[in-house]
Amino acid sequence: MAFGGFGEPHQDLMSRLGNLSALIVLAIDGFLPEEQGGEVTLDGAGRVRLSYDIGEPVWEALREGSKALARIHLAAGAESAFSAHEDAVEMRGEGDVERLDRAPWEKLRLGVFTAHCMGGCAMGRDPERSVVSSQLRMHGMDNIWVVDGSVFPTSLGVNPQLSIFGLAHWAAEHIVPQVR
Repeated sequence: MAFGGFGEPHQDLMSRLGNLSALIVLAIDGFLPEEQGGEVTLDGAGRVRLSYDIGEPVWEALREGSKALARIHLAAGAESAFSAHEDAVEMRGEGDVERLDRAPWEKLRLGVFTAHCMGGCAMGRDPERSVVSSQLRMHGMDNIWVVDGSVFPTSLGVNPQLSIFGLAHWAAEHIVPQVR
């Protein structure tokens, strides 16, 4: 998923999968007033519409992070490093890394995805404004609890594994007595 390209270029990358590695840049969005994250809505016909604008601070973080990761790969002995652009930038040495400054850092030109989905199942008292109660029970349901990163209010900015483990531990102590 982290490798860009389509058709033959992508097939060529996949044929060398045993000799490839992928690192991803994590960038935190939604902390500046102009960055509100994404939105999922329904249009008049009931079709899902996704909207997710990426602001310049996030593009800059992705660009600088990609340069750092390319340098790490090359310093570790990689023959080359590729960006996640649709037309991937190949870097074979330190002198090539600056080519990322001229690459198109814009939507539909770069693979942008999340590795850790968080938010989306808001916690609260009001079922009109939230999905789960403070006890993680889905509103209106007796036997469904949501115990994952979706109950966090937003992205944590780090891998959420330990936070989710903590949430699951807390939930197990509170859910098990309710279902016995």
